[in-house]
Order: sequence, then C-alpha cells, then structure tokens
Amino acid sequence: MQVMVCKEDIGWRDNSNRLVVYSTDSEYHRAGDGKLGGIVKPNDGQCHLENGIYTHASVLDYPSVSHVS
Repeated sequence: MQVMVCKEDIGWRDNSNRLVVYSTDSEYHRAGDGKLGGIVKPNDGQCHLENGIYTHASVLDYPSVSHVS
C-alpha cells in the first residue's frame, strides 16, 4: 500500500511505468487479518511513512484487495 500512495517518499516520477516485485516467506494478509492482533481500525489508504518506516503497523488493519488493485 505505501509504495503506491507515498509517491514523494518513494521517488516515483509522474510519467514512469512502475513495477514492484515483492518476495516473502510470510503468509498473505488481507483486510480483517489485523483483528487477530487486536487491530480493528480499517486501513485508510493514506501515506504513513516517516524516514522510510511505516508507522501505522499497530494502528491500521491490512489493506483490502480493492485498495491495492
């Protein structure tokens, strides 16, 4: 989510194609999974980076599929 909404922080240019390759050995998470950890506030789709660090991991739920598509 942050790589899509934090254009200035990431450094995306306006007229460029963007490709993000993400590889992990963790399970896929979607909206609602945060409830398992007590996080019930829906993801707001806004940029929450400070010095390249995501600051709302313990505040906002995971984004929904429609948020990232």
